[in-house]
Parts: sequence; C-alpha cells; structure tokens
Amino acid sequence: MIQDFIRAGLLYEDAGYHNCVFVGREVGGKPRFANKRGTYDLGGPGFKGDVTGSDKSVAFPLPCDSSLDWVAVFEAPIDLMSFCTLHPKVTSNALALCGLYQGPLDTYLKDHPHLRHIVLCLDADGPGQEAAERMTAAYEQRGYQVSVRTPELGKDWNEYLQHLAFGKEIEPPKTTNFDTKEVNKPMVDLGKLISDKTAADTQWREQRQAEREAAVILRDESVVEITTAPEVYVRYLDMQRDNPGYSSGNIALMMKQGSEGSTIFFTRERWKAQGRFVLDDQQEHGAKIFVRTPSGRGYTLADAFDVTQTQG
Repeated sequence: MIQDFIRAGLLYEDAGYHNCVFVGREVGGKPRFANKRGTYDLGGPGFKGDVTGSDKSVAFPLPCDSSLDWVAVFEAPIDLMSFCTLHPKVTSNALALCGLYQGPLDTYLKDHPHLRHIVLCLDADGPGQEAAERMTAAYEQRGYQVSVRTPELGKDWNEYLQHLAFGKEIEPPKTTNFDTKEVNKPMVDLGKLISDKTAADTQWREQRQAEREAAVILRDESVVEITTAPEVYVRYLDMQRDNPGYSSGNIALMMKQGSEGSTIFFTRERWKAQGRFVLDDQQEHGAKIFVRTPSGRGYTLADAFDVTQTQG
C-alpha cells in the first residue's frame, strides 16, 4: 500500500526531518495540499501539521471512479490507507479531510457531481462521531445518501489495523448518541485477510510474469523491425539520442508501444523530479519498460510516459 502511494506521487519522505508528506492533488493532478506526519513519537505524540500554503479545501483525495456513486471519508491519510489495506479493492473514491473540516468533501462532490452516497469513516471518538452526526444532517438535507462506518475496535482505522495485524490491545469504541448499528458491520477477520492477501499476491506474481514475457516478445519484434527497415532504424537512432539513459532494448520497447510522434520518455518518478506529472487520463497508457528492482537484483516492469502525456 505504501509503495502504491509513493508511485502515485501521493506520499514521500522529506529529507530534513524524515516526516511522511501526504500530497493532495486536484482533479488535473496538480499538487494543492500537503500534510506532514512525524515518524518519531517516542516520549510523546508525533509531529503533525499542514505545509504552509496548502489549500485546505483540497486535503488528501484519491482519484474518483466514475462508475461508482460513493465516496468514503476519513479524518487522516493514515486512516484512509489503513482502510484500503483492510479492503484491497478500495483503490479510489476516498478522501482524507486531514481534520474535521468538511470543505474538502464539498470540493470532491463539486468535482464529481455524479456521486450520491457519502460513507463517513471518521474516528470512533467523541469529536469524530459528533462531526459524523453533523455532516449526516447537512448532506442528507442536500439530497445525499449518508452512512457511517466505524471500526469494530479502537479509536480509528489505523488502531484497528494494528490490532488485527499485531495484536495491539485496544478498547472498544465508546457508544455515542448517534446510532451506527446498521452501518457499523463487522470486518474481515485476520485469517481471511491473510488468506485473501496470499491469493492476491500469487495472482499478482503470475500476472507480472505474463507481462514480462509479453514485453520480451514485443522487444524482440521491435528489434527485428529496427534491423530490417532503414526508416525504422533512423527513428531508433533519434529515439536513442533523445533518451540516452535507456538501454537499446527499452528504446525498442518504447518504439513498439508509443506513437510515431513519441519523443522523450520518463517514468512517473523521473517526470516528478523534473516538475512534471502524468495526466490523469494517461495514467493507464504508459509504455512498459524494464527497470532495476529496488534491491538491484534483477529487473521489473515499469510504466514510462512520453512528454505529451504529462503536464507541469
């Protein structure tokens, strides 16, 4: 989950104090908000705070799937990530308010007017449930369907995840005047969570192997074209000149997958380092290339995007 958020440009570690920095992006992908969370909390609560100049009305949203009519709302990014860890199928339509200010939810609903159902997954403590009660009344008056989901144990979703994963001892949430029985349904047990995760990992490995094999076939086909057609060879030389950091095999792969007008390719991370970001509607249209694994012991596939697929 953490790696997914890093690859999506939603999370990084600052160099000065090693804080986790959660980046909130508007619909077009431009960063508008950043929230810091300290990683050192021995002897007291860790550091928390928004970066100066952040737009609080954006906060920390995930992209919206237009085929879904709901959005899940959390107080903190870590609670959002914890919920996604417990529910791997939730990869979009979620928002962390970074507090209890409902402005970010108003922005999300305005940007995605097809949404009709709000699922409030706020903390199970007094302030969280008071806010849930207040928001329920406000948004139901505006015609939205609103439901509340709280963890079975603990103050928030991160505590509940720690309880399931590490056996952390936590207290059941205190009851409130706000009735959440209908929506506060039990979550999966740890055994099922591990079983589902193992099955998902196996499927992921098989899929990645199939993708690697397909990429090798594409690369070999492209090499044949490059070495038999003079005009393709000339284009290959131009591509290698414009992308000197890539191997000849990766250039061949990019030529096979990209358009005739393709020029400079980078991965998301390299574009980000250049101050550019992949357009939302191009996120699923990258060219597969081989890159070193983080351990340096082999190669894996990554998405590379032409400059025309970016902004910044």
